[in-house]
Amino acid sequence: MRLTGDQNRLRNLTKLPEARLLLRHAKLGVITTSIGLALLIVVVVLHKVQFGQLPDYAWSAILSIPVTVLCMGIFSVFYEYYMRTTFANSMRSMYWAWDTGVTVFPTHENAPDRKEVLRRAKKRVRLMSTTFSRYFIDVRDLVDQKAEAGVEFEFIIYDPESKAVEEKAREEGCDPKDFRSEIEMTCRRNLGPLSQKFGNSFRVKFCNFNTPFGITIVDDTEMVLSLNIYGLARSKNQTPCLIIENKYDEDAVFKLYEESFDAIWTKLDDRIPKSVQKYFERDHQAGQNEV
Repeated sequence: MRLTGDQNRLRNLTKLPEARLLLRHAKLGVITTSIGLALLIVVVVLHKVQFGQLPDYAWSAILSIPVTVLCMGIFSVFYEYYMRTTFANSMRSMYWAWDTGVTVFPTHENAPDRKEVLRRAKKRVRLMSTTFSRYFIDVRDLVDQKAEAGVEFEFIIYDPESKAVEEKAREEGCDPKDFRSEIEMTCRRNLGPLSQKFGNSFRVKFCNFNTPFGITIVDDTEMVLSLNIYGLARSKNQTPCLIIENKYDEDAVFKLYEESFDAIWTKLDDRIPKSVQKYFERDHQAGQNEV
């Protein structure tokens, strides 16, 4: 996996020699240990030279001073080393926890505009939603431009003939008939004509189960994720929206949702529901004229 510059710098930092880091963070402890050791040597030498001039209890008292300093120094070194490693691990955890590339918006009202996101597409755009009734109102011309430039599109939309529409409508408190009519309109005005125009570079699959989220994935760099919350409608900007950047880490949040989309895409076949099949047929001119 490719790493960002910040990630490389962080990992390079953890590879510095332990001795170098120990000296950097435990200077006081090392100095104290050195002083204690030096004093201990001096006291031992003096004790041997002038043993008879001072009573044993006096030498014991004098000897306790360098021993105490030495113990303080050794304790300080180990304490600083422990604190340093603990702090470093804590900071690494905080770094990965906060620098996941995830920006959370309580609703879609303050999220980036659809055009702003789609303009950054260079190679591939993957989308999954219920009806896409509002999506093409904002970006129909831009979708055309990107497809003309060679960008590939993969759309997952609800199967209007499946029970998933009823489940989704019940979840969002909407009429299933409204969802079905919106899907038909999207296929008639947009998905059908665009699929005919761009062929295999503009693919559409129909989902017959209630999906866990709505998503737009631009290339392999960023995604806009809409979560499902029972009783709230994504179409009314009531659910949270996440902007997720690909941090190119094997445990990244981006990868989890990308793999989820790909798994759903692979699970679905190329069958087009009968109720909208005519809009994907090349001899159906009515849909093209209404675009």
